[in-house]
Amino acid sequence: MKFFPFCTALLLLFVSAVLYAQDVPPAYDPKAAAGLLGLEPYIAPEGFYPVYPWDWFPQEFKPYETLDKSIPGVKECGFNFAGFIKPKDLKQCDKLGLKAMVAIEGADWEKMTSEEIDAKIKTVVEESKGHPCVIGYYLRDEPGAKLFP
Repeated sequence: MKFFPFCTALLLLFVSAVLYAQDVPPAYDPKAAAGLLGLEPYIAPEGFYPVYPWDWFPQEFKPYETLDKSIPGVKECGFNFAGFIKPKDLKQCDKLGLKAMVAIEGADWEKMTSEEIDAKIKTVVEESKGHPCVIGYYLRDEPGAKLFP
């Protein structure tokens, strides 16, 4: 029975050594991604909480709808944020006083090389840079574990 406490202590020592020997990830830097794209990180104004319908605008599903009707509809419903906006539609969001999330469309992330992904994101960022209503970019919703080998 004297052997059991010794084994337990040895096991705890081994587990502790393994846990503490792992690399500690660097502290999260919210400016890192924005800085790589030549942007300042977005800091929400005091009291602003984005509320919006998490979906594509009706034109994506109903060809008789247009963004000229859809974006004002977001404002009319009391939302303060429009999601999945194309860079060409940012002027309308800005005119209505809506903040916006810009969609990176036409990207098949699994089939693209790192260079293609980088170029695609930088192109959309350049098209939308400077618009005061932009507070973020939509890349993909809920990526699965298979995308992180």
